[in-house]
Amino acid sequence: MAIADLHDLAEQLHNIDEERRISAIEDQSVRISRRLAIDLVRHVDQLGQRIAALEEQLRSRG
Repeated sequence: MAIADLHDLAEQLHNIDEERRISAIEDQSVRISRRLAIDLVRHVDQLGQRIAALEEQLRSRG
């Protein structure tokens, strides 16, 4: 009985470790996605500012 209990315990510990690894990977994925989204918003904002500046240049020439 004790050997079976140890086997069950080992299996439970393995499952917990795997769940922690999966959770850590998911957390890292969320952090990366957030950073990418923030970078994308910054780039879109910069492009908007450049477009506005170019439009202003065109207006001043015309």
